[in-house]
Amino acid sequence: MEKETKKQQISHDYNEVKQKALNNPLVRILVRLSEIRIISEGIITYKGKELRLTETAFHALAKFVGAPLGFQNNVKSLLGDSARVHFMNTMRDAVSARKDKQLMFIGNPEHSTIVGVSEEQGMLSAQSFFDLTEGIITKYGLEVKTCSIDQIGAVAITTTSTQEADIKGLPLGHKDPENYLPGLSFQNSVISGTKLNPFTYRLVCTNGMIGREEGKAIEIKGFDSAELKKFYDRVKSLANNNFVSFDYNERVLSAINNYASLGELKFAADLIGRTSTAGQKTVNAFVPYYSCVDKYAKLGLDAEKFSVKQLANAKTNVPVWDVVNALTNYGSHAFDGVEMTPAARAFVAGHAGLLLNKKAFDTEFLVPSLI
Repeated sequence: MEKETKKQQISHDYNEVKQKALNNPLVRILVRLSEIRIISEGIITYKGKELRLTETAFHALAKFVGAPLGFQNNVKSLLGDSARVHFMNTMRDAVSARKDKQLMFIGNPEHSTIVGVSEEQGMLSAQSFFDLTEGIITKYGLEVKTCSIDQIGAVAITTTSTQEADIKGLPLGHKDPENYLPGLSFQNSVISGTKLNPFTYRLVCTNGMIGREEGKAIEIKGFDSAELKKFYDRVKSLANNNFVSFDYNERVLSAINNYASLGELKFAADLIGRTSTAGQKTVNAFVPYYSCVDKYAKLGLDAEKFSVKQLANAKTNVPVWDVVNALTNYGSHAFDGVEMTPAARAFVAGHAGLLLNKKAFDTEFLVPSLI
């Protein structure tokens, strides 16, 4: 019976992604700082062998030797690239002399490239990651919705619960025609490590999934029995709450009860404008940023010239929740005369989640003026 359930839950795409990840496993090498030497940007030597690093891996290594990117660029612009390399190796010598750090180099054999550098083994092997994912999917009856693998082997899988969630405590008179489907995303990456993220899809009528808002991630901090127990305890606690992030309900109510700043409207309008061929009129129909700019113009103020702080303190009459819904709606539907790639749609819908999960909305703690 378990095998039949699992077959329904695991899609063909999932199996393709899994096979690709398992066929091209990332290689892990423990390396001490004293064992490497920087040759140029993106190239080092390790035990006499030349290794190439991706841009992300090289920047990570630079941080560990105490040579952040901004400072490197200053040295390069003033003294040239050879001076920059000399400076980085000098810093490497100083750091390794004080404490010879042991770093985890993660390599992609298919491209013969180091794709990640970290102080700890922050991600599971491909086999362990899929074993973990499938165990949780099967145990809690989750359904796989999307899965992908990128060029450096990072795997992302989204799953959903079969039980809808309700928003409790909606304001009197507030009509919410939407339903909410909680889920869990699984990520395994050399950049962010292994983590699970609770999120909530919003479902509108029969249009299907139109967006997601992520909650606080559950990360694997280590691989000993104590750390793994903490990890599984958090997953179990989340499952007992139907995978709804514990602060999601609170953030939705806050978004409903707080008005967006002009800065938040501008963020949403710019996002739609730069990811599609929508004109100003179409953008304004979803996010009335330009209408608000016109209202300020009637007061003799040029809102287009507001500073970042002024934009954040300019309170509009548009609830944050309306802006979040506008972004998810725009990121999920095709509109006549507007061209937008699938990747751009996902990008817009994802940023709706970032807006909802801000630590605080711009106007959340503003109080009425007595003047």
